[in-house]
Amino acid sequence: MQERAWALKALKILVPVTALLLIIQYIAGLGTNVYAPAAGFNGNSDFGWLDLHYATGDVLGLVSIVLVIVAVFTARGPLIGTSAGILVSVLVAGFAGSAFINTSPNNPLDSLLMGIAFLFAFGATISLGFRVMWASGSRTATPPPPAAPSAA
Repeated sequence: MQERAWALKALKILVPVTALLLIIQYIAGLGTNVYAPAAGFNGNSDFGWLDLHYATGDVLGLVSIVLVIVAVFTARGPLIGTSAGILVSVLVAGFAGSAFINTSPNNPLDSLLMGIAFLFAFGATISLGFRVMWASGSRTATPPPPAAPSAA
């Protein structure tokens, strides 16, 4: 499969979006834990922080799928593998979150699994960002300025 330049450009946009979504997800999770109802959660909880946590997780799942699809078009194994790692981590966190919400009392091991999966997803996103920069031939976040013409 031939590498497509548009895919690397798309990844340069998708990686920061994914990182931002993961940060929002982390903050929403903190808010959920800090302001949690004393009785715990269930699948029918109507709680603002939890709703934000759900919504961000849904968007993260979709963006992770798009990351893998776009990475496949780069035809670069490390980019595909790292993107797949992000997707798997997001899915594990999502399923652990669902298990946490739908058990009463809430199982702290599910919460721990969510946290560990988040760390893997965040680390893989940072790694993917560096891999995309290296794949595009850029070692810095912004390209260097063009060289001044020489008077020869």
